[in-house]
Amino acid sequence: MSQHENPSQPLPRIERPEHPLSFRPVHDERGRLTVLEGIGRLTGGEEQVLVVGRPQAAGDLTGVWEILDAVSPRSPKKLERAWGMDLLPHDTLKRRMGQVVADVEHSILHPEVLGRKLSLKEIRASELQNTPWGKPDHITVFRVDPESGAPDIMSVSTPGHGGFVLTARAQAGMPPSLRLGAGNVGFYEEDSDWTRVALAHPELFVPGDLAKAEEIIRHWDPQAWEQFYGQKLQPGQSSVNDRANFLSLHEHDLIAVSACLAPGDESNVLVTAVPGENRNLMGTDKEKQFIIPYDEYRAGQVDPVSGRKLGIFVINPIVHAEYDPEPSHAPVPGM
Repeated sequence: MSQHENPSQPLPRIERPEHPLSFRPVHDERGRLTVLEGIGRLTGGEEQVLVVGRPQAAGDLTGVWEILDAVSPRSPKKLERAWGMDLLPHDTLKRRMGQVVADVEHSILHPEVLGRKLSLKEIRASELQNTPWGKPDHITVFRVDPESGAPDIMSVSTPGHGGFVLTARAQAGMPPSLRLGAGNVGFYEEDSDWTRVALAHPELFVPGDLAKAEEIIRHWDPQAWEQFYGQKLQPGQSSVNDRANFLSLHEHDLIAVSACLAPGDESNVLVTAVPGENRNLMGTDKEKQFIIPYDEYRAGQVDPVSGRKLGIFVINPIVHAEYDPEPSHAPVPGM
């Protein structure tokens, strides 16, 4: 079941509001900018530092930045380490800082996105004792089935991994294009499958997570995205599609499948390549090796529409010399 019918419409836009902030630079004893503080006021709170950005290199104002600390909706009066934030170009930093704080404000105004964490006693009494990732040591309940009174949307974490668990009504209500599992319980791991839960239940996620979910599933599971939204992705809109399209156009070209530093020369890499990146051809006479300059290999192939790297390197037999692991040392006749 799709949400949309018109396959020619633009990509769905998930708005990310920005919380109003003023900004205060902080310099070290040498006068270099070390952090940028975003100052504002949350609902019901006083004016304070709400978010902190830091350049990767002190004093480099035009380089790459990261969001270092931010307030938490569970403890809005103090800063906490902002884990999992992307590296940002300097010209988008202030906007992203405002968006991060807006997500915190959203969580305060809509506490359902935080869920309810179960106590250790409740976890031990829970019916959810086993998951594909192991035995849960943390469970957060996001929704309760109104008929049975039992939790039907939960997130769990184990010492090794975690994700969302949907049962009964919640699992049955998942759109077919997003549903995982054939029974009445669905497990949606935390690295990528959580995006399916987010798209199906946007009321349980902050705008930043919703925007991220749409982007992840579009780039890495385009078939599910197209079925859910009812429209066809165009070139440049999905990393997986763009990569597959490129490979289909270069099925006879030698494409790298592995690389390591060239023997005795760290400025070059030793690349193993097979036609069309077909790994079934490895170990056959179709497999070739080449010495490639490191910087050239690292640049790789770029998608002409999106400008994103495809993670592909195409061998040019005219330019790239084939590697001979055992150069001939045959004696010269007459010597």
